[in-house]
Amino acid sequence: MNDYMSVNILDLIKIIGEDNVNQLLSDFLCPKNPEIENFIRKNALDFAKRKISVTHLILNKNDNLDAIFVLTHKAVKIRDAALSSTLKRKIKRYA
Repeated sequence: MNDYMSVNILDLIKIIGEDNVNQLLSDFLCPKNPEIENFIRKNALDFAKRKISVTHLILNKNDNLDAIFVLTHKAVKIRDAALSSTLKRKIKRYA
């Protein structure tokens, strides 16, 4: 039996509204890492809206926020001059 649900913060805004999501995020506690707590409370929603990162909320069966995870991407530029021809071909398979 699955007692938890993962939901994208942007999807949750559509379901319960931005004010309710802000209230949910403002209750998040992370005493071991205040930086994470600060990010969730102050930046997670803005970063999701600007497509910098997307926060996923782990809600328990009572719809309380138990955990979070954040996905982001970062483009990397590699200069051709620093790579061998073989390495360039290998990289092109993935990018």
